[in-house]
Amino acid sequence: MLGQINNAFRMVNPQQFAAPARNRGSIGLLNTSARLLNSTVLTGQNLSRLGQGAQPSMIRQIGVPQTLTRAFGSDANRPNVDFSTSEKKTLSGKTPQQETESVTNIAADMPPKLNYEQFIDKAWSAYLTLNPTIAGIRQLFVDAGETVINDHIAFRTFNLPNLNIDALSPVLIRMGYEPMDTYRFDDLHANAQHFKHSDPNAPKIFVSQLELTECSTGLQEIVKGMAKSVPEGATKRDDFLISGRPWPAISLEDYQKLEAESPYTAWVATVGFMPNHFTILANALSEDKFSSLADVNAFVHKHGYALNGSPDKEINGSPDVFLEQSSTEAKPYIETEFAGGEKLMVPGVFYEFAKRYPTEDGELFDKFVDKNAREIFKSTDRKP
Repeated sequence: MLGQINNAFRMVNPQQFAAPARNRGSIGLLNTSARLLNSTVLTGQNLSRLGQGAQPSMIRQIGVPQTLTRAFGSDANRPNVDFSTSEKKTLSGKTPQQETESVTNIAADMPPKLNYEQFIDKAWSAYLTLNPTIAGIRQLFVDAGETVINDHIAFRTFNLPNLNIDALSPVLIRMGYEPMDTYRFDDLHANAQHFKHSDPNAPKIFVSQLELTECSTGLQEIVKGMAKSVPEGATKRDDFLISGRPWPAISLEDYQKLEAESPYTAWVATVGFMPNHFTILANALSEDKFSSLADVNAFVHKHGYALNGSPDKEINGSPDVFLEQSSTEAKPYIETEFAGGEKLMVPGVFYEFAKRYPTEDGELFDKFVDKNAREIFKSTDRKP
């Protein structure tokens, strides 16, 4: 097994997958020259292995963001904490209070300021640690001679003073992003806002937040308990949104409570702050091969990847709302260990595909559609 893990680390080097940030922008790149065509990001051997799907246990070993490694040493040493029993010890022998104090080490080593291109590159690398097979999907398009442009990236958070969109936006604004439209998801008890960069080549960023006051008292208590572990000022870090889970593992019982009420919350509780998805802009693909989003979906299906939704409902939206979207399922799942030592396979991250249509002024629609996004959120619902 150790040999497999070592091989996984050699195989899945996030930097190997990273494409220059300028190649992953949005609509502004549609008219760029051939110099922006994507280069090969995986060797044929590695692509074959990723295309077949990495083992979940290998993915769990790989998926340790650097900031969490600084705090916990490794995924194997990540503390198992049950706050319902104050005297319970973690695997490291510390009490929950002591372990919480050690989590503050996450903010101890402040990194240099990042520009948006560096942030996107790091976000892509962090994202792939949670689902290396996504690199295989991207490579399929590259091997087909396509230019792969990233339309947008999505993140999730909670509406708490130290974690909400208002707390996260200053870093994005410093990178050149501007707050744009807001969105509402009543059944999810969530609001969202998207950010657009002054550089038209930059991908948009979509940030959603759970409105805790609309949720049960039990859910609120669990989330507020987790949030207490987030160091003061942590959201001022340029890499906070890609730093992983800043709180110790919750109990399996609490996870099941969160999942029953809000799969959105259960995802954030286990994964933390990471890109929820990146998005291939279908408009940048060859018209002769991918004239519709259905063509994109068929291409992905052909190579053995499952999409979210039933076969007749894989596409959300229509030309009438100027935006169509589809997405893969958040598989393979990630093996996650909870506070009591129990293990469960939970959803990770997914890949989205979007086709934008021109509005009345002739410009491509550059916003989002509430109803579409609601269906995309389901990509991280845990399925049997």
